[in-house]
Amino acid sequence: MPDSEAPKQSQLSPALIRVDASESIGIGHVMRCLALAGALKDHGEPVTFLCAQCPAALVDSLKHRGFAVEFLPPAMKPGSEADARFTAERARRLDRNKIDGDGARPIVIIDGYHFFEDYQVILDQYPLRVAFMDDLHHCKRYYTDIVINQNPSARAENYPNTAAKTKLLLGAPMILIRGEFLDHRRKQARREQPARARKILVTMGGADIDNVTSKVMGGLSQIEDLEVTVLIGGGNTHLADIQKLADALNNAHTRSRFTCLQNASDMAAVIDDCDLVVSAGGTTVWEAAYLGAPTAVIITADNQVEGMEYFAAAGATALLGRQEKLSEADIACALAPLLDSQEIRKSLAQKAAVIDGQGARRVLDTIASIVVPAT
Repeated sequence: MPDSEAPKQSQLSPALIRVDASESIGIGHVMRCLALAGALKDHGEPVTFLCAQCPAALVDSLKHRGFAVEFLPPAMKPGSEADARFTAERARRLDRNKIDGDGARPIVIIDGYHFFEDYQVILDQYPLRVAFMDDLHHCKRYYTDIVINQNPSARAENYPNTAAKTKLLLGAPMILIRGEFLDHRRKQARREQPARARKILVTMGGADIDNVTSKVMGGLSQIEDLEVTVLIGGGNTHLADIQKLADALNNAHTRSRFTCLQNASDMAAVIDDCDLVVSAGGTTVWEAAYLGAPTAVIITADNQVEGMEYFAAAGATALLGRQEKLSEADIACALAPLLDSQEIRKSLAQKAAVIDGQGARRVLDTIASIVVPAT
């Protein structure tokens, strides 16, 4: 199917996304599924999120976006054989007319490190179209119809053992950008980078279990004349401590201000309004890059290492390092030249422009092309 051609509605079908989120897991798996869910919804297909666990604030956000949210039975172990069969049976009930009629089998998207080979084999026994959202290539073999790894570093060599039918969708062309970011870029021209960056966005993920946010704020407090917006995700349990720190810093510093923002309703506008994004190595990095905002990345989890190191080696982001090895002084020292150099920030944004926003459409094209024989 040509790149300019969207999938025909009849080639798609209702989708079930099996994904979990919690303080320990984080919400990144859900966030990267949102772009695909939104694209399916735009094509008129209902999407259901099926979770073992998910924070209440995130559940509310998903429902507000028009998605259904359901849960596994409480005693069911995530990633177990029972989970796989429950997921498959639930997917089969999504739209009985399509299942028995035009052959457009239901879509199942799985995202998580507890979905191993046995889980995939069970799903493969059902008349479903299954996509695996991956980043660590942690399975010895993949049995799904599609494997999606949007890390720019992802290569076919990472997947030497797949089923004959498996299609690999890898690298920067598959980076999934949510619809609100696509809409924002269509409507708004990216503003020019100032000589010195003053407006800074800090976003350390939806959960930030180690409260890296406070460490970054401490580092930025050592730099004068900044306007710092601190984004606090719905799964972050450190809200009170972060707000208390912001108040203390505002009282101590007359030339820099810290503003806390929880559960931003228009993340694209928040990013577009800043001169530099200081972020954990997750979905926000790709979204900021798409909008043309330069980024400085702090790695907060092992699954971020490969993609962020590759992106930094390409000159597309400034990698500050792993959070546990960084002090507040280290952060201040690393950020100072980025704030002072318009050229460095321009270069970061230009080299990150490999993200074209068409990843979700490419994935849907591939899903639409999969034909599952009748059983």
